[in-house]
Amino acid sequence: MAKEERWSGSYRKYDVDKMIEIINEYTDNTAIPILKEVCYLNGWSYKYVYYKLSDNNECLKEAIQRLLDKKEAQLERLALIREIDSKMAQFSLVQLGWRNEQNIKHSGADGGAIKIRWMTENEAEEEEE
Repeated sequence: MAKEERWSGSYRKYDVDKMIEIINEYTDNTAIPILKEVCYLNGWSYKYVYYKLSDNNECLKEAIQRLLDKKEAQLERLALIREIDSKMAQFSLVQLGWRNEQNIKHSGADGGAIKIRWMTENEAEEEEE
């Protein structure tokens, strides 16, 4: 099955079955696979492959997801044993959808609003008793 993409005034054909084979081989033989790299090395448009072709081909989508899963696992493993710079691992993991932030929600009793009451120091001491 081949798809076409407009490329510098001409049409370029993608052999999706061959792409899947190349992506799987690259994933198997690369310590930390990078989808943009395999696209670059093979002259493929990353955006077209990721956003267009993979939406229309379940097997290609699975090959890409397998590559991304391996990348995520490898980055996590290597960061845990400190074989790669933690900042670089964080950068790459954020590209995969991880977030390095904390979301803390505060609420009052039973999930309601928090009631704030201003009081003097004496009132606070009396309240504690």
